[in-house]
Amino acid sequence: MTLKAFNRSPETPGSLLPKPSARRRPRHYPGDGKPRVPVGAWGPRGPFAGSGGRALPRTLCEDARRPFGKARKEPARADAAMNDPTKAGLIIIVTGLSGSGKSSALKILEDNGFLAIDNLPVLLLPKLLAIRKESRGDFIRLAVGMDGRDTDLVREHEMAFEEAKEMGYDLRLIFLEADDDVLVKRFSETRRTHPLSAAAGNLPTAIAMERRELAPLKAIASMVLDTTSLKASELRDVVVRRFVNPEGHRHLSVEVLSFGFKNGLPPEADLMFDVRFLPNPFYIDRLRSLDGRDEEVRDYVLSFGETQEFLAKLLDLLGFLLPLYQKEGKSYLTIAVGCTGGQHRSVALAVHIWEKLLQSFDGPLVLRHRDIS
Repeated sequence: MTLKAFNRSPETPGSLLPKPSARRRPRHYPGDGKPRVPVGAWGPRGPFAGSGGRALPRTLCEDARRPFGKARKEPARADAAMNDPTKAGLIIIVTGLSGSGKSSALKILEDNGFLAIDNLPVLLLPKLLAIRKESRGDFIRLAVGMDGRDTDLVREHEMAFEEAKEMGYDLRLIFLEADDDVLVKRFSETRRTHPLSAAAGNLPTAIAMERRELAPLKAIASMVLDTTSLKASELRDVVVRRFVNPEGHRHLSVEVLSFGFKNGLPPEADLMFDVRFLPNPFYIDRLRSLDGRDEEVRDYVLSFGETQEFLAKLLDLLGFLLPLYQKEGKSYLTIAVGCTGGQHRSVALAVHIWEKLLQSFDGPLVLRHRDIS
C-alpha cells in the first residue's frame, strides 16, 4: 500500500477539494457502511462481502473523485496459480516439527482467505479434493496441517500428493523446524506434551525422533522455514509474501466513522479526533435540519481556515501512519471523528477524509455515520 501526497487543488487556494459548486451530489448519500473496494480486486472473498446496504455508483468511488487523473491501484492477487485456468486450486501443506509454529502458519493462511484444515490424515486428502471437485468446480485455496501423529504421512505422502496434482491442483509444501533447545523451551513454556513423547520416553529424544522421521518431507518441501529466531510478525511476513501476496502488499481495512460525543464514545475507534472546536452549523437556522452529507453544510464547515488547516495536518498524519500500521500487520483501523451530536461537523469531515483516502488508499474503505438514522 502506498499513500500519495495530499495536494491542494489549484482551483481553490487553501482548499483540499475542487470547488463544491463543481460537484453534483447523488440523491443517496455516502456513509451507509458499505465498503468501497477496488472493482475486481477482492470479489466475493473481500472482508466485507455480504455486508448489505447500497453501493455508490462506480463513477463516484472510482473515477469522479480522482482530480489527478490516476487510476486506483489494485492489490496483487494471492498467487500466480489463481490466474492459471488449468489449475483446480492451490493446496498448501503445512508440516514440520511439533512446536515449530505449524498452527501459527496455518492460522496466517486462514486469515488470508485459505480454507484451513488441521490434522487431516494424508490418505483423506485425495478423497477430499475429489469430492470438492465433483460438487463445486470453482477454484479453491486450501491449507492443510499434517504432522507426525499421522502414521501414514511418511509412507503415503508421495501417492496422495501425486493424486492431488493429477486432479489439477497446484500443491506446495511448507516444512517448519527449529533448533532442539528452542523446541524444548517452547514445550516447557506451554506445558504441552510432544506427540511422540510416550514412545520416546523424554522430550529431547522425541524431538530427535520426529526430526528423523519427517526428513523425507523436508526433502521435497517447497519452502523450509527455520523459526528458531522468528517473531510471530516475521513468520506472518514470510508466509504472506511467499504464498499469499508475492508483492508484499498487506490488506488493511479502514473505516472512517462519524459520531456524537453526547451519545458516547465509539469503543471500536483506533484514532479519535474531536472537531467540536469548529463553528457549529446547528446554530444556523437554514442548516439545522440538514446534516453533514448535505452540500450546504459541507460548504459551511469547510469554508473556515481552521478547518482547512486541521484537515491538512490530519491527512498528512494519516499519510504517515497508515503505511506503518500496514507494515505492523494491523488488519482493521477505525478513524473516528466526533462533534457534539454527530450530525453536522463530524459527518462533513468524515465524508471529506473518506473522499481523500479514496484517491490514495489501495485497500477496502468504509464510511459510516453512527448517529444518523
